[in-house]
Amino acid sequence: MCPPILPATTTLPSVVSGDGICTNATWNLNGITVAGGNGAGFELNQLNSPLGLFMDNDAAVYIADTWNDRVVKWMPGASVGSVVAGGNGEGNQNNQLYRVSKVVVNKNGTMYICDRGNFRVQRWFKNDEQGETIIKNISCLGLAMDNEESLYVSDGERKRVIKWPSNDVVAGKNSEASEDDELLEPVHIFVDQDQSVFVADFQSARVMKWSVGAKKGIVVAGGNGEGDGANQLNGMKYSTIMLIIRLP
Repeated sequence: MCPPILPATTTLPSVVSGDGICTNATWNLNGITVAGGNGAGFELNQLNSPLGLFMDNDAAVYIADTWNDRVVKWMPGASVGSVVAGGNGEGNQNNQLYRVSKVVVNKNGTMYICDRGNFRVQRWFKNDEQGETIIKNISCLGLAMDNEESLYVSDGERKRVIKWPSNDVVAGKNSEASEDDELLEPVHIFVDQDQSVFVADFQSARVMKWSVGAKKGIVVAGGNGEGDGANQLNGMKYSTIMLIIRLP
């Protein structure tokens, strides 16, 4: 981040120009709690198994509060959050969510939500009391948005990533294997400025990159079985892809 928001005590070394990291960037050595931290619960100062988050340009954090079946927004420095989607008990009505797992937000404040328990993706306009279903019958495990505000959804059951609203398959195909044109369990996804799609393929213990129009992906991390070796990955299901280095 250029410049860093918080006071810091450690300085990054110089890096290649254009990778988005300042040559004099710094970061805090100790983390701070920005949401929750008051035990698991349903109160507005609590969360219960948060699985996904998104930060907008105002540093507000949107949290997929999974077991509370809601999305909660926390402003910087706030001691409580506000419910911006769901929070009406588990269910499949348009004002409800069920085991929500991921959320992304566009520049207008419209939320796109992985309503995993209902096998759907919901679009929830800012300040609305209910959402609308834009994708049905999908095992949504991950969401991302590109610079043109197209939505990318990882479909765990069909082992692929689709792009909405075109519904193009941009990674994987409808089969189960671990070859370079297939995905075994696509979970988290990230889309870069060139609209290349990075996919955490959980059961294959690897991260793959799919360029625009590519028929096959390339392995950019892992792919050598699960483990703690320098060339291995393990336990990606509950983590998130965030690119902080330039890949070749």
